[in-house]
Amino acid sequence: MRGKYLVAALSIMCVRALSAVTPVASATFEGGEQGRILVQAKINGKGPYPFIFDTGSVNILSLDVANQLGITVSGKQQIDAFGGSVESASAVLESITVGDVTMSRNEVLVIGGGPFTNGGPVGFLGWQFLLKLVVEVDYQHGVLNFYNPETYTYPGLGARVPVTTSGNLILIPARIYGQPASIELDSGNENSALVLFRRFVAEHQLHSNIQAITGYGFGGLTRAMVTRAPALVIGDLEIRSPLVHLSVDTSGVEGGNFDIDGNLGAPILREFTCIYDLPHKAVYLEPNTWFNKPELDDHSGLVLDTRRAVAEVLYVYPGSPAAQAGITAGDQLAAGNGKGLPEDQWHDSLDAPPGTVVYIQVNHHGQRRKISLTLRSYL
Repeated sequence: MRGKYLVAALSIMCVRALSAVTPVASATFEGGEQGRILVQAKINGKGPYPFIFDTGSVNILSLDVANQLGITVSGKQQIDAFGGSVESASAVLESITVGDVTMSRNEVLVIGGGPFTNGGPVGFLGWQFLLKLVVEVDYQHGVLNFYNPETYTYPGLGARVPVTTSGNLILIPARIYGQPASIELDSGNENSALVLFRRFVAEHQLHSNIQAITGYGFGGLTRAMVTRAPALVIGDLEIRSPLVHLSVDTSGVEGGNFDIDGNLGAPILREFTCIYDLPHKAVYLEPNTWFNKPELDDHSGLVLDTRRAVAEVLYVYPGSPAAQAGITAGDQLAAGNGKGLPEDQWHDSLDAPPGTVVYIQVNHHGQRRKISLTLRSYL
């Protein structure tokens, strides 16, 4: 479920200044308009394979691909993830190549199941690249640029935001509901504009009358109260009326007692060209042409589990087009032609502008019917 928000900042838009700073390597990616950074990467010289470039994740590889490539996997550990904890193992890759840049001797987590089903990405990349390079994410043009941190000087007029790190998390200072908050930047979170974790929600007595299943992570289903905050303030940037998930989970990263207050996802990050300069403890945010425009939002009211060929309905928002069409939790959905869709295609079709008609086949306890949903805003 993606949140609609309006972004506002200083009245002067940021423009890149001319500079001699040039990247040492580049890579293209798909899905920038939807906040997705889908890159093709070679593993040990083989592939390419689809990965999500994720600023909120260590490098992760699916167990199936590790087995296909004959990669030795060892050890077991529990890690906290969205929805709870998940069992993982470890491996060392000879190399990971993204575009023109190759990283050698890469430690990765290996995880089975989870999102790695139904023809989607086979892993996540990010942390090792962010540690060693300055990384620019240009959502509008679908380009990753990598710079040498020893010679890099930021050439633009974007907002400079100081960062700290906690483990593999990139944290920035912000204000939400008028309170200071330490927020993680998570380009791999395509489903939520902003998640506030349980401890912060309880401390500031935040509440909403809508409580929903909001999706799933490696650790299982995620649940939250859903509402809109007056504003999220990051430095001189003000993001007005963002859709917020007030987590009610008691386990996983959002339910734990971590010194982190929330997670800022791709639905907001896509409004900017983001330059992650971790070696100099800064992130730069440059508004792009999508800045201050309504984002592509879910306009159906459906929260889906898309890990199998046929999507299962996890939750239906009251008063939404899906609710009015009689779709209920537990129903199974296919595209109008009866075929299953991977997660990205479901997202993109349901994120279409209001007024778009989407055709779906519904299996309700063995009874099949075809329906049409006229998408519209409902939150």
